Amino acid sequence: MEIAQFKKKLGKGVTLVEFSATWCAPCKAQKPIIKELARRYQERALIIEMDIDKHNALAKQCMVQSIPTLIIFKNGIEIQRLVGLQSRATVAKNLDKAL
Repeated sequence: MEIAQFKKKLGKGVTLVEFSATWCAPCKAQKPIIKELARRYQERALIIEMDIDKHNALAKQCMVQSIPTLIIFKNGIEIQRLVGLQSRATVAKNLDKAL
C-alpha cells in the first residue's frame, strides 16, 4: 500500500492499524485478537493489518520502532499508540474511547 493510499484510508472515522511481521512471536499472539475485534467493530471502525516487511516505508513514516504496534487514528490523526502484545480488553477499551 502506498503512503498516499494509506492516508486516504485514514481520512474518515476511526482506524486501527496493526504493524506486525510474520516472524514475530508476540505478533502471532496478537493476530487472533485483532481478527476478532475486526469482526466486532466492522461497522464502526476500520482495522488494517500491516506487515512491516512488505510496507517498510509506511512503518518508517509512522515511526514504528517495535512490533506489534497498534495505532488508532481518528479522522487521519493518530490519537493512541499501543506497543507490544495487548489484551483484547485493552484494545477494545481504546477503540471504544476513540469512537
